[in-house]
Amino acid sequence: MSQGPIKREDFRSLSDLDLLCALVAGEAAGEAEEGQMCVAHVVMNRVKRGFGKDLHDVALKPSQFSCFDAPRRYHDMWLAASPAMQQPWVVKLREVCARALAGSPDPTCGADHYFAAWIPTPKWADKMRETVRVGTHIFFDSGRR
Repeated sequence: MSQGPIKREDFRSLSDLDLLCALVAGEAAGEAEEGQMCVAHVVMNRVKRGFGKDLHDVALKPSQFSCFDAPRRYHDMWLAASPAMQQPWVVKLREVCARALAGSPDPTCGADHYFAAWIPTPKWADKMRETVRVGTHIFFDSGRR
């Protein structure tokens, strides 16, 4: 890991599970389990549809997941294997992400995009089909296969 502020490149050495956990923690830590599972499935749907060559490529692509554009407070624990990893919410998050990686049913109905309902609607949303709303996120399918 680099010294100083956390950078996107710092996450490249993480396992798929730890990277997905860091992403879901950064994007949906305050969401219920279903909302966290939805965010995890968006990542998995992007991997399946070739948005990148693998999970790391998809998750760490610039300007795709805002949590890596400006790393969040939770990220340091994933990079440093901190004792905070034993907190009950982290243990539960790891279970959620492990199930998504193992191919659990997709609660997003195939979504490969989402945004938080409290931000202005992104321009890309008009070109996609809304699939579901869960917690503070709205999920969309781009139709890319």
